[in-house]
Amino acid sequence: MSRPRLLGASLEPLNAYREEPTRTSGLFVELERLFPLAGFVRPTIRGPGDWAAKARAFYPNRDAWRGRAWLSPLAFRLRTDAAEEQLARRDGEYDLIVQLQTLFAPGTRPRPYVIYTDNTYTQTRRFYRAWAPLGIHADQRWRELEKRTFREARAVFGMSRWVCEAIVDDYGCDPSVVIPVGAGANSLASPGEGKSYGRRIALFVGNKYELKGVPTLLEAWTVVRERLPDALLWIVGVDPPRGVRERFHSVEWFGYVSDRGQLDELYADASVFVLPTQFEAYGHVVVEAMGIGLPCVTTNVGALPELVDDGVTGLLVPPREPAALAEALISLLTDPARAERMGRAGQKKVVEQLTWSAVAERMAPYLEAAVGHR
Repeated sequence: MSRPRLLGASLEPLNAYREEPTRTSGLFVELERLFPLAGFVRPTIRGPGDWAAKARAFYPNRDAWRGRAWLSPLAFRLRTDAAEEQLARRDGEYDLIVQLQTLFAPGTRPRPYVIYTDNTYTQTRRFYRAWAPLGIHADQRWRELEKRTFREARAVFGMSRWVCEAIVDDYGCDPSVVIPVGAGANSLASPGEGKSYGRRIALFVGNKYELKGVPTLLEAWTVVRERLPDALLWIVGVDPPRGVRERFHSVEWFGYVSDRGQLDELYADASVFVLPTQFEAYGHVVVEAMGIGLPCVTTNVGALPELVDDGVTGLLVPPREPAALAEALISLLTDPARAERMGRAGQKKVVEQLTWSAVAERMAPYLEAAVGHR
């Protein structure tokens, strides 16, 4: 029997997924190894529809306005209409749609599809309300749309047990079709036998200054430097607000690093990875750091406790607690042997469990079962 033909549906730019990697492009590289891949649809909205969604969602705070426009029921409907137009042209070319996230439905007519996601609106609303800024009516309508999209899927794949529990509990989905499968590392560069864990360099990689806990990290770093005057902190992905750079002379700010080679060099030279985030649905950057052999100091939020085994592959601390963060960093920066043990254990976990190949293999039997069965 021939294997089902898959069609990807996502807002990520996946058409050149082999040449231009995205956060989840590795999944489709591995799915194509197992199944025929018919291509992708990307139901973005532009022009008058985009303007209307933004105008209707207006809010004085720019970040809240952006969030309200992105998550508005109108935007959901417009994306769904765009998906319908693209899917209708492809009908007959595929047997099953593999959709990333629930920011739209796969068209307006019934089609066989599965969902792969790291988060739900209810989890965001519960744990980081700033990213769920909808008014009462829009909030209720969005949850209804998301619920329908989940419940009409033939299978729902979660990146973590944390999100799978929310999909079952908050949306009433059948637990037998909600399956945690993990997510893969997008870089698996080896730390090498000669890697030094004694240089006392902590590396942060993140793209949101407040959300990812940079203020907490800087407060903790003041304590770290008092006890370890030679310690260095490298911050990648964000720029400091005015005046911050001058206050922290042991912190080097790299801003956004687009060169993969340069980023791998920073990982290779660091001895500890740190991410004191307030909210993290999954934690791809943590998997990436573990995959390159770094022990991880991060927070016990979202799916992170599933990725970082506390005391084995890294250390978990509560969010927004600089004292606990400082002690965790000091404990690893002053004990290179322990840092190396954790780093090697983390890389072993990634290689054995957290690769896109492993994720695709876990999904495969459910994808086959989803074709022709509701």
